[in-house]
Amino acid sequence: MSYIVDVTCNERSPATLYALSSLSDSHALSDKEVRVLQRLYSQHSVVMQPYAHSDMLNEALNALLIRHADLREAEGLVIYTKTQTHNTLFDQDWLGTLLTEAGLIRWSGFTLSMNHCASGLSALHLASRLHAHGETRPIIVLCGEKSLAPFNKMSVSALGEMATATFLHPTQGRWRITASEVKHLGAYYASPEHMKPETRRSMMETFYPSLRDFLRRQMVCKEATILPYNLNLPILKRLALDCGWGERLYVGNLSSLGHTFCSDVFINFITSLKETDSNNALMFAAGMGMTFSAVHLKRNTL
Repeated sequence: MSYIVDVTCNERSPATLYALSSLSDSHALSDKEVRVLQRLYSQHSVVMQPYAHSDMLNEALNALLIRHADLREAEGLVIYTKTQTHNTLFDQDWLGTLLTEAGLIRWSGFTLSMNHCASGLSALHLASRLHAHGETRPIIVLCGEKSLAPFNKMSVSALGEMATATFLHPTQGRWRITASEVKHLGAYYASPEHMKPETRRSMMETFYPSLRDFLRRQMVCKEATILPYNLNLPILKRLALDCGWGERLYVGNLSSLGHTFCSDVFINFITSLKETDSNNALMFAAGMGMTFSAVHLKRNTL
C-alpha cells in the first residue's frame, strides 16, 4: 500500500503566465495557430519559469522539504519522470547533484522516461508497487520540463513549464492509493510524424475508444473528483459525457497553464483540493506509445 503525503509545485504568479500571442518565437506559434488554440481548445496562456531546468525542479523539491524537513535525515528514493530524451545529460550526475544540494544525501534516484506525459502517473504506479512488494523507504516523484525548442510544439496545446514534487509513504499519508493501472499499446510506439500514413490513421481511430474503454473499466465512485492531464479539452469533455462524470471533471488549470508535460495531474491535484471537499479522486493521463495511466485515491480520514 502507498499513500500520498504531500504535493508541491513552483510558485505561480501573473508574471509567470504568458499570453499565447507572445509565444511566436519560443513556441513557433503563428497567429492562425493561436486562434485555433483559443477557439477550439480554450487555451489562452502558458506558464513558464524564468530559470533553468534544475532550478525549477529544485524549487518544487525544496518547497516539499520545508514542510517535511525530517526527510533530509531519512533514506529514500527519488524518481524523476520526463517525456523528452534530450532535456538531461546522461554523462552528468545531474540528479545526484540536485539531491545533494537539497540535503537528501541518503537518497538515491533514477529517471523514468516513457517519452510521453503519462510517465508521471506511471511513476506513481511503480512507487505503489514497490511499496506493496516490501520497499519501506519514502519515495518522491519529481516532474517538470522546459519547453526547450519549437519542435516540441503540439497541435492541441501550447506547452508550459511547472515542476512538481510528490511525497509518497508506505504506511501513512493524506491520500491512500487504492488502485492503479498502466496500459500500453505498443503498436504505436513511433512518433506520429514518422509513422506510415495507414499506421497514423489507425492510431487516430484507435486512441479515443481505447482511452474511453480504459477509463470506463476504472471503478470510480459517483462522488469522485476526476483529475485529468491538461490536453485537448474537447476530448476531455467527450470523455466526461461518455463516462458519466458530469461536472466532476476538473479542468480549472488547462486554459491558463497549458500542457505541463508530466506535471499536469499533480498541479490539478493541488488546486482541486482547495476547491472541492471530495474524499475520492481518479487521476489519469494518456501519452504517445500509446499509454494510459490511472491512479485511484481515497482520502485518509484517520
